[in-house]
Amino acid sequence: MADQGHLREALQWSRSTRINAVSVAVSAVCIGAPLLVAAKVGHANAGYAVALGAMLADRGTPLLGSLREQLKSSAKSLAPLLLSSIIAIAIAGHGIATEIALVGLISLSAAIGSASKTAATTAARFNPLLLIIAGLVENTSSRTGTLVLVLGGALLPTFAQLLARPLLLRALRSDPTPLEIDAAAAPIPATIRLSQKLRSLSAWDYPIRLAACLSAGIVLIRVWPGHRMDWVLLTVILTIRRQTEVLPVRVTQRALGTVAGVLIAELIMTFARVGLVVLVIIVALGALRPITKNRNYLLYSAVMTPLILLIVDRGGHSDSSVLADRLIATLIGAALVIAANLISPKLMRSSA
Repeated sequence: MADQGHLREALQWSRSTRINAVSVAVSAVCIGAPLLVAAKVGHANAGYAVALGAMLADRGTPLLGSLREQLKSSAKSLAPLLLSSIIAIAIAGHGIATEIALVGLISLSAAIGSASKTAATTAARFNPLLLIIAGLVENTSSRTGTLVLVLGGALLPTFAQLLARPLLLRALRSDPTPLEIDAAAAPIPATIRLSQKLRSLSAWDYPIRLAACLSAGIVLIRVWPGHRMDWVLLTVILTIRRQTEVLPVRVTQRALGTVAGVLIAELIMTFARVGLVVLVIIVALGALRPITKNRNYLLYSAVMTPLILLIVDRGGHSDSSVLADRLIATLIGAALVIAANLISPKLMRSSA
């Protein structure tokens, strides 16, 4: 019965907020427009870099409030991407030292995140961005130029949201059902002191589990080079939780969603050989992002996996072995998270 309840929760579709057509359109246009324009002018790779920036920056939620509040919210949303880009450039190209720096910085971010809910949310956004941008920087010859394109693309969702604001306000007047709002984060209360938080052993549980799983992933990257074990790190960051739970629903959703996403990507890369067809599929997946996000993480993973593969691989030229490697790496990452969640409580009790 417990297993059935776990699977039922993994498949559950949240109806707490309604789907917003403006957010759907913004996501699709901000990803698709750069690809179309770049393809027309003969610079397709630049279009994929801009589309990646738009995908990473778009929260899939509408911006409301005054212009000043919207710009403030957008700045807070873009700050982790800008910071991760600067750090990625600074630490890139040093082999194992870069990988150690990544583990250390991500673990430090996780520790700082224990200060407050706001800090935790910022860290949860910063960590996967740092990993993705670092991987992008390592695999491109023109690092600065690529990051300029990515950061330029990151501005597109904000501009699109501002242009679409009249449509959003009209939709709100016609339908009072709550929207998922991208509100500005509340300031960290002055009474909270990070040093006080970190004196507690329990505050280090999450950073230690995260660092252990990432370190194991780094070892796998070194032992099996060329097998896309970097997806172990991404899976760990996206599925591990501050609250220790042996098999979190999110791990199940991530594993099942990635399996489905890899199969979808395989079908796309096998049958969609024409560039225009691939572009239409990317736009459709981009439109599905805000629909599935925060409503069902399994479906969101199934949408994001082929979308990331198509954008990062610039139209999807990976063969079956690469897709299989990413699938295996995802399952390994999920297994590492489960193992850490099993071992950590015992270690914490013995150290108390």
